[in-house]
Amino acid sequence: MQKAYEVSGYLGFLRKQTELKQQHLAQGKYESPLMIALAYAVSGANSEALDWLERAVEERAPWLPELKTIRLGTLFVRSLVSLQC
Repeated sequence: MQKAYEVSGYLGFLRKQTELKQQHLAQGKYESPLMIALAYAVSGANSEALDWLERAVEERAPWLPELKTIRLGTLFVRSLVSLQC
């Protein structure tokens, strides 16, 4: 993680973080799809963020309502609101 940050900055760190979280999922360990969605959203990967957000909605992730207070970009928030309705 430190190397990813040193080489690519914060966005590289976020990409590496999402990669590791997905590896944990593949190994059968739990990772919050909401946290993965947030990391993708912050890094600007909106398509991936929306995919993981849908998964978070399917799992009824407990922190979904809190996203309304976070500025993540209009598309992301609009999609969140439409998924929750």
